[in-house]
Amino acid sequence: MRKLLIILILISISFIPNQATSLKNHVFDCIVAQDGTGNYTTIQDAIDQAPENSKHPYLIFIKAGHYHEHINIPTNKPMLHLIGQGQELVRISDDRVSGGPNASPVDVAATVVSNGTDEYFEGITFENSWGTQHNEGPQALALYTKEDRNIVNKCKMLSFQDTYRTANGINQRNYVKNCFIQGGIDFLYGQGNVYFDHCILNIVKKDGGWIVAPKHMPGTTWGYVLKNTIITAPGNPKDTQVWLGRPWLHSPMAVFIDTQSKVTIPDSGWYDHMASIPKIYADYNTMDANNKPLDLSHRICMYYMITEKGDTIWGKAKNHLTSEEAAQYTISNVMGGIDHWKPDMICKQLPAIKCNLDRGHLFWKPVNQARGYIIYQDNKMLSTSTVTSIFVPKGHQYTVKAVSNNGTIGL
Repeated sequence: MRKLLIILILISISFIPNQATSLKNHVFDCIVAQDGTGNYTTIQDAIDQAPENSKHPYLIFIKAGHYHEHINIPTNKPMLHLIGQGQELVRISDDRVSGGPNASPVDVAATVVSNGTDEYFEGITFENSWGTQHNEGPQALALYTKEDRNIVNKCKMLSFQDTYRTANGINQRNYVKNCFIQGGIDFLYGQGNVYFDHCILNIVKKDGGWIVAPKHMPGTTWGYVLKNTIITAPGNPKDTQVWLGRPWLHSPMAVFIDTQSKVTIPDSGWYDHMASIPKIYADYNTMDANNKPLDLSHRICMYYMITEKGDTIWGKAKNHLTSEEAAQYTISNVMGGIDHWKPDMICKQLPAIKCNLDRGHLFWKPVNQARGYIIYQDNKMLSTSTVTSIFVPKGHQYTVKAVSNNGTIGL
């Protein structure tokens, strides 16, 4: 019994929280911390040192801080999982613009540009401070996910015009879950099959703004799918009026399903011209702030565009969904593809942990499929651990969260 007690004490002492423990226990592959308690002090340095052409997730944990950086994830760095300490605690911001006299290409100007496949972002605020400070154009991107199988989970995207640009290929897939996205003009734009799952859209243009402005090419299977969305605005949301979208280029496709709109949407729903004719612009089961169904019978189906020669061309778009059609817009159908991708499973959180504290000894039962744990002291991150026992200072409140193999932080 005495030998067992000594062994337990030695094991626990080896996991007293400190900087060295956080760096050596491999819950995450590396840690970014502005205060020097991680492997790197900037996010870009961590990305630059990450392995090339990885076949497995490479987990980068970002501690609380405001990171004034332009982030570029190159094509040869797939499988990077950037896990922030929380969307209210980790902010990445830059102020470059993609319009006006000082414009830069979006690949350079977006605060964060993801050029790799299978990238994952969680618990981060992406901000273009030009948009948030001026609350006007020109284009000022916060995030650009260019490639296939990119996930944005529990994040914020903040700007005014062109906040978030989606995939750059016809049927490339982006999955956006439980995110807060702010803008006023065309702030969800691009192409690809993109599934917005339980997101909040915050409209910061009082009148005359547009939410989506896609440019889907012929051959796109689904386009933009916004499911279980809440549309709101600062102040009294009802005083803000916004169009669901306008057709940017080619053959745009967008559907809003099971939406709660706290703002005012014109009866026509969609703006009738830009530079193309949409294939489908429709909403289904849209509710007001009191969850009362809106009348969708006046949604437009006719759109026009003006050619370079000044000719006006009219076209018709599908403007409604039946219940059977709406039921087809599942995560599995829209995101699955030929590789049967399951982004919702990548985002899955491990269950909550019940901790026990006995005379400074914090311990808990192991969680199945956890690669490690984060220990919080008084709601602030204290340390990480790969074991389920650790000695901690007395006189504090402690919680522990499990970390999945994908880096998703548990309940």
